[in-house]
Amino acid sequence: MADDASSTDPIAELQSRIEDLELSKAHNEISAAVRNERVEFLIGLRKIMEAMKTEAGCEGASSKEINRLKAENNELKKINAKQRYRIDHLVHNLRDIIEGKGGEK
Repeated sequence: MADDASSTDPIAELQSRIEDLELSKAHNEISAAVRNERVEFLIGLRKIMEAMKTEAGCEGASSKEINRLKAENNELKKINAKQRYRIDHLVHNLRDIIEGKGGEK
């Protein structure tokens, strides 16, 4: 009886090995497909990066352009803050007038 427990059916063992090999093959095929997809994705990203570099021009001009845009952005932020303050002030006064607080002195 101990012999029966240690030895298994050779046909069942072969079927198990065949199934394992088939699963391994399927896994390898899927891995290859995923790997190819990643390679294509990286190639696409590199093309996009190259296009962005060429569109921006050379590095020196790009750096100057970035600095100019940063300065322009800071100026626009200041203007926006002033306009926001003015709008808030006008809205506050309009509410006072509507509520009857601000029109009479």
